[in-house]
This record gives sequence, C-alpha cells and structure tokens, in this order.
Amino acid sequence: MRIIRTNSSYDSKLCLIGMLVLAFIGNGGVVIQPMLLGGMVDELGISERLAGIIVTYEMLGFAFSALLASACIHIINRRLLSVIALMVVIIGNIASALAEGEFLLGVARFIAGLGAGSCVAVFNATVAGCKAPDKRFAQIIVMVMLYGGIAIYFAALLIDAFGLWAAFISLAVLACIGFLTISFIPERAPEKRIISTANHSGDRTRYVYVVALLFGYFLLYAGHMAVWSYEERIGVALGLNRETIGGILGSAMFFGVMGASLAIYLDMRFGRAWPQIISLSLSIVAALSLVYGDHLFVYMF
Repeated sequence: MRIIRTNSSYDSKLCLIGMLVLAFIGNGGVVIQPMLLGGMVDELGISERLAGIIVTYEMLGFAFSALLASACIHIINRRLLSVIALMVVIIGNIASALAEGEFLLGVARFIAGLGAGSCVAVFNATVAGCKAPDKRFAQIIVMVMLYGGIAIYFAALLIDAFGLWAAFISLAVLACIGFLTISFIPERAPEKRIISTANHSGDRTRYVYVVALLFGYFLLYAGHMAVWSYEERIGVALGLNRETIGGILGSAMFFGVMGASLAIYLDMRFGRAWPQIISLSLSIVAALSLVYGDHLFVYMF
C-alpha cells in the first residue's frame, strides 16, 4: 500500500522548531548521561554498579513510554501528549535533584525517562508525517548532536560548580522551554491518500523485516548505551578531570556531525547499506578500543 501525506503543516519551519525542541528534551538525559552517572558516584558515594542500575531505570522508563505512546500516537492529540510528557520530565528531574537515597533517585529517574520517551515518540511521529521524513530526520539528528556536544560540556561545568542537582534542574528548565513550542506541533496525524494497494503477502514480509530491524536496533543501542554511560568513569580512571572529559566527549559529538554528513554522501552514491556497515564497524572498533585500549590516546580519539 502506497500512501501520500497531504498535510503541509508538517513541513513548515515552525514545525521543525517544535520537533527540534522535543528532540533536545527527549534526548537531554541521554546525551549528558556519562556526567550524571559520574556525579552519582562522586557526590552520592554510591558504587559504579549501582549508578549504572539507576541509569537503567531511566532507560526502562524511556523505552516503556516510547513504545506505549508510539502504539497510540495516530489516534491521540499530540499536543496534549507533549504537555503531559513535559510535565513528567519536569517532575522527574526536580524529584531527582531533591531525592535522598538510591531508591528514591532511581524512581525519580524512571519518571524522568517516562516523560522523555513520550517526547521522542511525538518527535518521531511528527517526522514521519513530513513529505521527506528521511531528510528531515537526518537534519534533526545533526542538530541533536550539536546540542549534545554543547550540553555535555556545560553539564560537566554545572556539576563541578554547583553539584549534581544543578544538572537535573537544567533538564527541567529545558523542558519548560518546550511549552513555548508545543503549538508548533500538529495535533493529529497527517491526512493520507491511498493511491495503490499492495498484496497482503508483501505486507506480512514487511512486518518481518520491521521486527528484525527493531531487534537489531535494540542490540545496537543496548551496547552503545552500556559504553556511553561509563565514558566519564573511563576518563576518570585515566586521570582526567570532569571538565576535560566533557570537552572530549563534546568534541566527539561534533565529529559525529561529520560522520552523519559522510553517511548522507555515501547513501546518495552507494545506497543505505554501506553507511550502516561502515558505521557499525567503526562503532565495534571504538568500543573494543575503549575496553581494551586503556590509554589516554585511545580515549581521546
């Protein structure tokens, strides 16, 4: 079944701004996660293992709400969902700043993850309504990387200057900004016009590929997040201070923008397979180098 989207509001500049803000808020905790985990260990005196478990609670909340919201995103008011999601993000991060003890902090991070996951669900659904979703998604991911490079460096400065609570409050403040741009997000799914019909066997085959793709992404990001969360701890073990680590990780995200640009070029020249093969290969090499390299040069590059 082939579908043409007929709602042009999804491709407006205001909608792009709304999607960017939701993407920043939804990924806000993820991009500064190494600093949050390091702050938990240094300031709260908990073990690295327990800090990792608390981070896992946030990711579980994120995944649960993203999947739940995605399942019903086509029938609900997306602005209303965004309002609820932003409120949950604010509550979760303020609760994180005020939490005393590992259990309460874990609950607060789970709540923050619930809100962030819903923000990402609205963002993804809105991107899907654009006339050229691939292009729009690539543009926003590049901007998220640029934002992440700045955010992780300033998170390091905030934690050093004021403490871990300041990083949580900064995420709550970012969510407050989201209320200013909610009206830029279309309320409903775009109207669609079916112009041809495919056979049902083709649809079933497509569903198999989708499930396989989702499982592959799960494995990919499970590994990535496991390494990413402990990047700050790896730098500390090498004798670096938090500000320097923030600068290195921020620079890595800026280089990620170059990688995204290269992927777009390779996609245009050779198709989508080669960019994915190259990026996965580089990710594997980088992860293994971090784990077994144990050297400052390896960490920086």
